[in-house]
Amino acid sequence: MSSRMAPGLDIPNYYITISNNTVMYNYRGLWVLDTHNSEIKDNIICFNNYSGISVDDSTKILISNNNVSSNGHVEDWCGITLAATSYCDVSENIVDNNGETGISLTSCDHNNVTNNIVDHNGDEGISLTGSDYNNITDNTIRNNDATGIDLEASDYNRIIGNILRGNRKCIEVDENCIGNIIENNDCGKKGIPGFNIYLVSGLFGVILIVLIRRIFKKRD
Repeated sequence: MSSRMAPGLDIPNYYITISNNTVMYNYRGLWVLDTHNSEIKDNIICFNNYSGISVDDSTKILISNNNVSSNGHVEDWCGITLAATSYCDVSENIVDNNGETGISLTSCDHNNVTNNIVDHNGDEGISLTGSDYNNITDNTIRNNDATGIDLEASDYNRIIGNILRGNRKCIEVDENCIGNIIENNDCGKKGIPGFNIYLVSGLFGVILIVLIRRIFKKRD
């Protein structure tokens, strides 16, 4: 059985561990397709033309403690790409200097992206497109060419406790998104914790007016 456009057999994979590899100078880095209950950990994945790690049509994949750097510069692709994939954990990876987005989720639900360092990528730091019920928490996202975290047509996600510095924009959510929780993210903007700066300024103005009136009443 042969085909120029698709594999001859499509057999699901289970309980695979891909660890302690160096994957460099290939068209693709690692491509995981129709795989379940598996791990990708402790790998160095650099200088590949396409994405460093691509996971498609899979469930329950742990992607942890990988160095995914300088991929996708020829084909303009991402560091880590998940598509039509759910119940995965993407954690404690270094994802930097990739050609496009650092970590990309497309049509992905119920995933956790946490404690990653995502910096100096050619587009967004982390992007969600058509992806719902994901947790994007406690990541450090720095110096990416576009938005730190970008949501398009993605609903009911939790964007919590991320540190975002030096990105073109901090967090961007398009008008087609609903029900997302975005809180306790640090975009590096100075302010008074727990207060709206305009409310504080207004209160100071009211207090100043009251004090001035009291001074003039005493003079009278």
